[in-house]
Amino acid sequence: MMDFKTLRGLNEHYFEAASTFDKETWKFLSGKDTPRGRMLGFLTPEYYQREKLWQTGTLVWGYAFKSYMDNAMTAGDRAFPSWVLFSPTTPFQENPQLYYPILDKISAFLSRKPKNKAERALKIALEGELSEPQYMEIPTEFTDGKLVYLSMVYVRPTHLPAFHLGVLPLMINKSVTHEVMYLPDRYWTDEFKALYYK
Repeated sequence: MMDFKTLRGLNEHYFEAASTFDKETWKFLSGKDTPRGRMLGFLTPEYYQREKLWQTGTLVWGYAFKSYMDNAMTAGDRAFPSWVLFSPTTPFQENPQLYYPILDKISAFLSRKPKNKAERALKIALEGELSEPQYMEIPTEFTDGKLVYLSMVYVRPTHLPAFHLGVLPLMINKSVTHEVMYLPDRYWTDEFKALYYK
């Protein structure tokens, strides 16, 4: 079961390993260990904060609900986009299944016209092939008043070679950067690997 205990185990496992990381490992985590990876986002402020994110962030549960992993653009080691709901709040760390009813409401929302500016922005972020939302707050009508964000997160095949949609650990630190990143599977606990790959 994915719950707070599982997430705490991932945090402890990662940060214990991080105490011994060298320069090349930080490059790997930041997606800068290949020529293609070094080019991705290099003109953005977030690019230069990735190492700090991995050094100072915390892991939270996110739910990846959409990706272009079957697109031709995913050939080789090229990163591809995915869209994720996540929350830094305790209820979602204790029970990531709380994302399910939110996704149901969003799915129903996409079949109707937006009612206001916030809904129009959300629909563009959800349906636009090139949309790159970062910490976009989901309107509370979909979340029962809870704080939930939407972000586009790149999937790096060298980090997650067997990626599929579902609950995943995300590294976040909003005070450092608005970019969030998936924890590479080499730093997963055996418990989480069994849950994710079952």
